[in-house]
Amino acid sequence: MSKQRMVDTAFWTDPYIQKCPPDLKLVFNYLLTNPLTNICGVYEVSDKQIAFDTGFSEDVIRTALQRFQTDGRLVRQ
Repeated sequence: MSKQRMVDTAFWTDPYIQKCPPDLKLVFNYLLTNPLTNICGVYEVSDKQIAFDTGFSEDVIRTALQRFQTDGRLVRQ
């Protein structure tokens, strides 16, 4: 069964996203749309997998995830 998600075009005009550099925008969009997430937005995915899927280094991914967590946009355990 295919999973489909719609991303509102307002994503790109969200004030938080507009302030993010391009790499963070892509990582944020990846978190919304990757195939490992469920309808609640809960999933298990490694930094290594995100890096592989996005083409960014694991350092960039860790930095992005830390910023999202600090900004209250991500809860990570």
